[in-house]
Amino acid sequence: MFRKRSFNFQTEVLTSHIGGSYMIPENYDHRRHAYIKHVLLRQYLKILFPIIGRHQDVIWYVDCFAGPWQVEEDDTNLEGTSISISINIMRECQEFLRKTFNKRVVFKALYVEKDPDSYLRLQEYLSKIKYQDLHLYSLNGEFYNLRGEILKTIGDTEFAFFFIDPKGWKQSIEIPTLKPLLKRNNAEFLINFMYLFINRNYSAKIFNEQLKEVFGSEPTECHLCPEEREKYLINQYRDYLKSMELSENNELRTAYVSILDPQKDRTKYHLVYVTRHPLGIIKFFEVSENIDLVQSLVREQTKQERLEEKTGQMPLFAPSVNVVEKDKPYSLSDIKEFLLSLLEIEEILFGINEMAEILEKKGWFISEVEKAFLQLEEDGKVRNLDAKGKRKKHPIHYEDNNHRGERIVRLK
Repeated sequence: MFRKRSFNFQTEVLTSHIGGSYMIPENYDHRRHAYIKHVLLRQYLKILFPIIGRHQDVIWYVDCFAGPWQVEEDDTNLEGTSISISINIMRECQEFLRKTFNKRVVFKALYVEKDPDSYLRLQEYLSKIKYQDLHLYSLNGEFYNLRGEILKTIGDTEFAFFFIDPKGWKQSIEIPTLKPLLKRNNAEFLINFMYLFINRNYSAKIFNEQLKEVFGSEPTECHLCPEEREKYLINQYRDYLKSMELSENNELRTAYVSILDPQKDRTKYHLVYVTRHPLGIIKFFEVSENIDLVQSLVREQTKQERLEEKTGQMPLFAPSVNVVEKDKPYSLSDIKEFLLSLLEIEEILFGINEMAEILEKKGWFISEVEKAFLQLEEDGKVRNLDAKGKRKKHPIHYEDNNHRGERIVRLK
């Protein structure tokens, strides 16, 4: 029931496409990158919480830099903040689990904020939320100093999702800073890797020691072009995350989504996802693939609005819901060649672990891997031994057979 075909992301996007025009909520007018980030957060939690809730009775949501930030004083509902989004999602998932599985799940949320004024607004907002089986907590102070208190509050057994979304990067996203949380079992993380801030300071020697805590070593690749440097830095961060010493057979897996500046052709930040389970990687990629659609619509609307401001004329066409395919540093042939390299032996089981490893290593979308396999089938080079007839979509049911997937064979 939780295949990617089941969740309704496209419907949500299209319902915002009113009268031929994609409508970005007004409370995101001056922070459209945050809108993209919140769409991803909302959609992933809508998939994650029902999966976890089927097997566990308590779920924690921990917002380590809650705010509220950049929200109008008269907005008492805190619309357009991760606070209101998380509470709404917890309530939706609670109701879904009750109706669909007759499962009662208690949700608990902890919101951390250092700014005294923002914290007062946070407390006031939380005090008005009264729902059964939804318990809300808050802490005032620096995240770095409160890490022990956070872990004490949530305990060490119940599932926890950590949202780490700071304004900067110091004493927030460095691996030594996050290590006490990352070592906690039964947890997942979404970390805002503030690339724009880091890139500005990357070559400054005065930040070498601080950046060493982000990347595990001092910066050495300043000579790379901007695109190569960006890829190098985000992968260096992910590699350092995965190098943490954890208990046996309990290594971290990572993936990321790039959030672009709505007005400029550059990355504003990367959202780095951390989990221990291959299914988590797959579900995250299912959501992140659709972020391309949202980003294209947001950037196109922003472009048209800026053009209207300059010319004083309304555009002839509204932002299109169709996304133009972007140039990518790889081709379908590259994916096909890689898949064939996996099939050097006569037969393999292709399940969620195999799919997750491809996604994590290569960063390809699931639809691209599936398209490559379909072409290999048409070329007579591979076959799914467990498929009953030809499939036009989703050629490998990798979640079947208790997540072990289906048997794939190379023909020639």
